[in-house]
Amino acid sequence: QLWLSIIYLLCYSMAIPVTYPTNLNLADLFHVVSLIASYVLVGIFTFMTLEIFNKKSNLFSFYFIIPAIIFDAFIIIFRWSEEINFFVLIFIILSVVLFISGRVLAYIENKKAK
Repeated sequence: QLWLSIIYLLCYSMAIPVTYPTNLNLADLFHVVSLIASYVLVGIFTFMTLEIFNKKSNLFSFYFIIPAIIFDAFIIIFRWSEEINFFVLIFIILSVVLFISGRVLAYIENKKAK
């Protein structure tokens, strides 16, 4: 599960949105949420990286993926009419797929252990 966690961590890091200018009507709101998203997700990524170095390879907690889904969805949907951020979209989808895979793998390993 360690390799799956590392790949998940890599995809998760790529799903962290970068704050960039926009010409939307609610640009100020977008910039504030985008900035908060970046800081929160970088913090979570840092914690997840520490977990890997502390030999705790199970990063597949809902506490890590839910904020990423919420923030990325907000940013992608908010700017959909102006420009679709395909990079973040692709990597959040990959992160969710890897998250589900990790949860399933952990469930199977727990079943075998019993």
